[in-house]
Amino acid sequence: MTVGYYKLALIRKSNKLKDEEKIINTIKNTNENKLLNNLCRASTNILEIAMCNKWDFFFTGTISSLKYDRSNFDAFYKDFSKWLTNYNYKNGYKIKYLIIPELHKDKLNWHMHGLISNLPRNILMINKFGYLDWPEYTERFGFCSFADVYDNKGISLYVTKYIRKDIIDTSLQTGKHSYYCSKGLKRATTIFTGRITSTTPLEFDFVNDFCKIKTFNTEQDLKEYFKDATLYEHLKISKGGI
Repeated sequence: MTVGYYKLALIRKSNKLKDEEKIINTIKNTNENKLLNNLCRASTNILEIAMCNKWDFFFTGTISSLKYDRSNFDAFYKDFSKWLTNYNYKNGYKIKYLIIPELHKDKLNWHMHGLISNLPRNILMINKFGYLDWPEYTERFGFCSFADVYDNKGISLYVTKYIRKDIIDTSLQTGKHSYYCSKGLKRATTIFTGRITSTTPLEFDFVNDFCKIKTFNTEQDLKEYFKDATLYEHLKISKGGI
C-alpha cells in the first residue's frame, strides 16, 4: 500500500534592521544564525528522507577503538560505505541507510544512529546482551544493535531529534556532514511554495528560530489547516510517500 505524507514548512520572514545597534548585534550573532540555519536545513532534510522511504530497522552502530580512531568519523564512514557497496554486490542485496553521527559524552569520539532498509533479517542474530546484532558489521567495525520499525512516521520524527546544535556546530567546525545516506533514496516533491495567513492553532513536529515543520498523513488533513488563515510566513509544502 502506498502511503502519502505532506510536509508543511513555515520559514520565518526576516525583518529589516532598523538601527545601527541591530546591525552590530547581527554581526556578533552571525555564527549563531549560521548554526541555527544549518540545524533547520539538516533536520528538514533528514525528516524528508526518513519519511519518503520505508525502513526495516532502527540502527545504532559504534566504532571499535581496536579497529579505528574513534574521533575520525570520516575515515570510518569511507570504509563503511565502500564495505557496504561491496557487501551488497557480493550478496545481491540492496541495503540502504540513513545515519546520523553522534558524539559521545567525551565530545571527542563518535557513534551513530539511523535507519536501515532491505537488510535480510536472517543474517541478524541475538547477541549475548539480548540485542539484534549484524555479526559481519560487528566483526568489521564494532558493536551494533537493531530494533524493528513498526511506525515509519514515528521513527522518522525520532531520528530527526538526534540533530542538535552541538552536532551541527561540530560539523561546521570540522567540515563534516551532519548526516549520511545511501544513493537512490526517494525524496519529496514540492507541490506549492508561497505565503499564507492562518489563525488555526497548530502543533508543529519541529520548531527552531528559523522554521516550523508539520507533517500530515492525508491531503484532507492538510486542507483543514487552510480553512482559516494568520502567520505571515513563507510557505513550502512537499509531498512524499512510501
